Amino acid sequence: MGLFDFFKTDAKESRAAAKWGKRLMEKYQQTAERKRAIEALTAIGTDEAIVALLQRYKYRTDATIVDEDEKEMVYRCVVSLGPRAVPGLIEYVSKDTPLYWPVKALRELVGDEEAARVVLDALEAIEDSFGANRDRREQLVDNLRGLSEVERVFQTLLKLATDDDEEIVIRAVDGLSTRKDDPEVPKAIVPLVLDEDTSHRVRTMIMELMLENEWNVKRFKKALMDKIPDAYFIDDTGVVRRK
Repeated sequence: MGLFDFFKTDAKESRAAAKWGKRLMEKYQQTAERKRAIEALTAIGTDEAIVALLQRYKYRTDATIVDEDEKEMVYRCVVSLGPRAVPGLIEYVSKDTPLYWPVKALRELVGDEEAARVVLDALEAIEDSFGANRDRREQLVDNLRGLSEVERVFQTLLKLATDDDEEIVIRAVDGLSTRKDDPEVPKAIVPLVLDEDTSHRVRTMIMELMLENEWNVKRFKKALMDKIPDAYFIDDTGVVRRK
């Protein structure tokens, strides 16, 4: 294939990806037509086609079962492409939302360590927390939850647990809670219960996590007694219980 033929083929694939991507985004057409577009974009398999496929996650159809079926199909198709899909997935995760399915596909293809790097790099690239960036930041932190065993993720979640944005704090604490047997987790979040500026919402969420995970907070019992909501108490073993 000559150089001219290469560029000609590349342009043809780009036009095809744009065409099928547009069809995939037609929310009110028959599901069979959207599935045809999914298959066509998978067959093209370029970075542009992968990003076009992932756009399907941007809307919901009125029929919940159909919606979930199509989103699952996109996930399966992307994963079936193996390493070919990775650049497109990284491009999408680095600048777009929603993120649940794309991050899941990325984890399947490259493993948690590399997926965590991509998500954390995307999080660090956000320059402000307003409008769409705020939603994107929240989604990125949400997707760190399943990656909390990665040390860099764990350290990031610890830092975000004291963020100025309450929504980020809630998501960070939730992510930390997945490390149920790590003594560093209660050590990190108990101070939030003690902090006068912590909202009732956040304090109650933390108490529920302590209750659910039976974290031992005996060393903090004296300090916590005057701070925990009335619905809870700390037993003699140092575990939070509900009254």
